[in-house]
Amino acid sequence: MLSIPVTIAWFLFLITILWAFQRVTCWFTQLNIFSLFLVFFIMRHGLTVPFDHTVNQWYAGIDLSPAAYCRFYISLVLMWVCLLGGAWFGRIALGSVQIDPKKFEQTMRQSVLPAGVNWLFLVAVLVGAAFVLTFEMQFKASPWKLLAGGMTSAEYRAMRDSYGAATLYSASLGNHIASIVRFGLFPSFICTLYFLSSRGWLWRLLFLFMLGLGLLVGFMSGQKGASVFLLISLGVAYYYNTGRLKIQLRNWRIWLLGVGGVVVVSLLYGVQYPGKSFNWALHATIYRLTSESDRSLQLYFQIYPDVQPFLHGRSSGIVDSILGLNMPVDQAPERFIPTYYLGPDYLNTWNGAFIGVAWADFGYAGVVAESLFVGLLLYTYAYWFSRTRKTALVMGTQVGLIMAATRISEVALTANLLSFGLLSSFLVYWVVKSRRKVAKVEAPLPHANPSSCP
Repeated sequence: MLSIPVTIAWFLFLITILWAFQRVTCWFTQLNIFSLFLVFFIMRHGLTVPFDHTVNQWYAGIDLSPAAYCRFYISLVLMWVCLLGGAWFGRIALGSVQIDPKKFEQTMRQSVLPAGVNWLFLVAVLVGAAFVLTFEMQFKASPWKLLAGGMTSAEYRAMRDSYGAATLYSASLGNHIASIVRFGLFPSFICTLYFLSSRGWLWRLLFLFMLGLGLLVGFMSGQKGASVFLLISLGVAYYYNTGRLKIQLRNWRIWLLGVGGVVVVSLLYGVQYPGKSFNWALHATIYRLTSESDRSLQLYFQIYPDVQPFLHGRSSGIVDSILGLNMPVDQAPERFIPTYYLGPDYLNTWNGAFIGVAWADFGYAGVVAESLFVGLLLYTYAYWFSRTRKTALVMGTQVGLIMAATRISEVALTANLLSFGLLSSFLVYWVVKSRRKVAKVEAPLPHANPSSCP
């Protein structure tokens, strides 16, 4: 743990940043893209940072150098400040993102929400489902055996490793597209179908099919997060669908969403480790949501540039393709770091917040540039939602973007933009949205101060 004075200084800094974010984005009083984004960042790289100083030593027996610690803490401070700076610049350039709660409630309480889709939406959903069924539906174990807890921990890990090898995104173009659809587009597809389900039984059946497919593939892959994220997506969609926009901590729905997510992950840990108690699984879940993220992120600052030189953008498969490079997958930071410590037989990745790969590529310049970009991009999405007519497609895309934003706390920016939907889901929205002209709506709150949030 860091010293008491440094710990106090960290929390004062964090409180100041969050207060400033509230003034700029209304994240704490209105549900928008910054709300869950900041909650996940607070969990993973906020509340436990002072207590995770030696997490690598006690968890994995890895000692960090003083230089690595210095880089880690400086980069965290730069990240928080530049995320705020990007959002603040967005507010200056675009304007307020406040929405009139009463007007929003009236819109959402309509008997049937406008669809807002063209015929390409149905094509995209069906083609996406076909890719997932073809390339992701791999039954490496009996679902009934999994549900009954009939597998040992070793068998479960072997199943997960086998599934990962069979569905690796780099194995083929089909695998790559299926991965993008499953992780990046399914939340938007499923939530749009949820908002469309009131329009008839066909939409309801398609919604249930896509939801069942997403949950089944997530469960059979052994990747707990994918299934939980779909459930959280539905929770956010339900909250919006009730006409609620304000965030009130006394609202039981918010607590149900948070506590329910932790409980579900804990139960899935029970499936993975059948001999362990629920109390152990609960502690493992809390560790996974908090300290594990700092542990993994610290190692990026230990490895680069002392063990490996800066990559100068080669960590991204997109950049590699543009430059005509062919860097081996095992040289990507999230793969190189674990294999450096555990050997090539280790098959999983150690992911950190987007600044981990930003640092591995360009050092402090990468941390600053990507943090500013993320803050501005998220503010642009928040502005889009505040000014756009609320249709089923807009609401589903909004939920998909909210969930994609939470992933920035654990994966590289380029991976988040494409594979996890922060850009790809919005591009799909732009293609499948209805082009029929409608009246402009959602003006700023007439009595509100547009320069800041309450």
